[in-house]
Amino acid sequence: MPNTELPYAAIAGDVRWYDSLRTRVALWSGALTLLFLLGVTVVTSWYLRREILDRAQRDTRATTIAAAGRLDDNLRTLTQPATTLPIWWPARG
Repeated sequence: MPNTELPYAAIAGDVRWYDSLRTRVALWSGALTLLFLLGVTVVTSWYLRREILDRAQRDTRATTIAAAGRLDDNLRTLTQPATTLPIWWPARG
């Protein structure tokens, strides 16, 4: 009759799966890996959010400065003929 027992069963005794070292190592390894990935995700999202907001703020400022420059040029174009208008227009009175 063949021996169906495992060879280490007599030495280790009846070890339940939740008491085994292999299970604890696997669970702790998985928990630490999950914690590490969560930390990397949080740090990356914080950094990218900061970069996106900074870039949007710089783009908004640049657009505002460009629009202000165009408005200034347009107003100068209008005020130059207005300053010479009294020379051409005869004075009343």
